[in-house]
Amino acid sequence: MKKILMSLMTIALVIGLVGAVTVAYFSDTETSSGNTFTAGTLNITLGTATYSANILNMKPGDTETVNLGINSVGTLPLNYTISTVLSGGIMLGGANDPYVNAIRVDSLVYSAPESLSKTGGTDPSDTVEVDITLPSSAGNGYQGLSGNLTITFSAVQQ
Repeated sequence: MKKILMSLMTIALVIGLVGAVTVAYFSDTETSSGNTFTAGTLNITLGTATYSANILNMKPGDTETVNLGINSVGTLPLNYTISTVLSGGIMLGGANDPYVNAIRVDSLVYSAPESLSKTGGTDPSDTVEVDITLPSSAGNGYQGLSGNLTITFSAVQQ
């Protein structure tokens, strides 16, 4: 019995040594540090509005064009939409009020959304044209009145 017990202990010792040898392995760990990241910027600027005709002297049937540049000066490409509001004393609330009859971007009919590349990209600027019409049916009640055109550009990242 002693021999059997001794044999079993010897076998267990050999198995233990073989197991310890087979689970031994080399290992290595590397750490990459100093990695930085920065959020991009989304920023648009507007050029100075110019007019194709003397907008102060509109008469019934006239259409005047407001030209305005929009520029992407951020680090992200963007999509933008354009909205317009006419306001002021010339807006009498009738069918003969002036209205925006067309918006063009780079001479093409505006189709929302438009897009601009990042600064230094292939298309960081657009020229926007907004046509305002005083209907030919506008009567004497519109003489001498003035109004305001507000153009809003809303940009989101692509």
